[in-house]
Amino acid sequence: MWEAIRQRWQAAGVRARPGVAGADIDAFELRHDVRLPAEIRGLYAQADGMDLGDWDEELLRFWPLAEVGPVPALLAGARGIPDYGGMESSLPGAASYFVFADHSIWVHVYAVRLSADLSAACPVVWIAGGEAWEVLAPSFREFLRLYVEDPQQVLFPGARQAEPSAAPDHGGG
Repeated sequence: MWEAIRQRWQAAGVRARPGVAGADIDAFELRHDVRLPAEIRGLYAQADGMDLGDWDEELLRFWPLAEVGPVPALLAGARGIPDYGGMESSLPGAASYFVFADHSIWVHVYAVRLSADLSAACPVVWIAGGEAWEVLAPSFREFLRLYVEDPQQVLFPGARQAEPSAAPDHGGG
């Protein structure tokens, strides 16, 4: 999967940042009291996201690990357009969701649920404002699969064909 992501970024003229050292990934886990699933750990070991100002053809930017953080810490004070304030109370368990990417300079952001339990589900949510969020993928692996197959699938979840197991829309997103 990493090779397909690398090729997509290369086609867009994005230089993937060098991978994160295992010790730095471990430090992230310790600091946030979480364990990164293999897919997330693998992605960051291969490439530490994109530089500020870089994005793919769909205007998606994957963040360096040092920029990744919990929804309340990153979104509560983001009171521009869109206004992300309030997401910390409208997204159940918001503190366990970590923002890792954005579209078109924060038009919407993506967050993955993390915990200390590697067997726990790690859904990815699409967040488009203070109350607008939707489960986009049941796992980070599935998010990456959607992104690799056709990045349009991750831009506006309400516009794509709903899967039978897809969670309902929350907040009119």
